[in-house]
Amino acid sequence: PESVYENVLSHLSEYLSALNSDDHTVEKPAILAEVLNDIAKREDFDKDLVERVIARSADDCKVTVLADIDNDDIKDELVKQSKIVLSYANVILYISVSDGVNQALADMLNTQMDIVDIPKDEESLADRKELANDIINADSDLLSVSRKIQLIEDMDLETTLDVDEMSVQEGDLSEEHIKHNIIPDDETT
Repeated sequence: PESVYENVLSHLSEYLSALNSDDHTVEKPAILAEVLNDIAKREDFDKDLVERVIARSADDCKVTVLADIDNDDIKDELVKQSKIVLSYANVILYISVSDGVNQALADMLNTQMDIVDIPKDEESLADRKELANDIINADSDLLSVSRKIQLIEDMDLETTLDVDEMSVQEGDLSEEHIKHNIIPDDETT
């Protein structure tokens, strides 16, 4: 016999339609990733239904470890709906999946205070610099100069970024980056 959980997954559209306006699809953050992965494994996988499941999950339901999500479309939807913990590991993983800072991630970076759990050890310096370059190269329509600087300063790089890895930005960005010791004050810059 089919379990209640399997029955819900088999009839997800009907289940979502039957929920009252104050009902949640998932109440416990610890199981959100598992539920979403179970939905993604189904032959009748429907991205629209996943969007509704995520939207109807409890407000505090956020995926702690984005790497636990098997499907890139679901990762994207979680970020669009601000349903991940904005941790260093999650941001790096999402940028690699989305090929840079996109609108969904920028919305999270602009509305949440900090990226959490940023490692400060020597071994992570190359990855932190890579993340800083992704942030500095984000379209200026997505992240303001001041927000980019704040995010990069939070990474405690202890060194400046290589200007050869920066995309050309409009305006006086170099001056601000030099002032905040993000890029070197030299003739290359």
